[in-house]
Amino acid sequence: MKDVLCDILPDCDGWTYELAGRTSPRFHTYDLAFAAAVTAARDRAARVKFKGIVIRRQDLQGQMREVLKEVRAAALVPQH
Repeated sequence: MKDVLCDILPDCDGWTYELAGRTSPRFHTYDLAFAAAVTAARDRAARVKFKGIVIRRQDLQGQMREVLKEVRAAALVPQH
């Protein structure tokens, strides 16, 4: 199993996130984009068998920085 990866990116008028090859609508603040990205990543991880989620944010130099890593409790249980 692997992680759901979601990237939060600055936009000319706010912030967006990318998840599974799709870009979200624009959010006016980083906090709104972060909350929406976490919700969307958790929903995707619950629908598909993923180990957890990783949320990253693009910094001023264009580098992606991890801001949240969450492991699903079900992923910690040994599979028989």
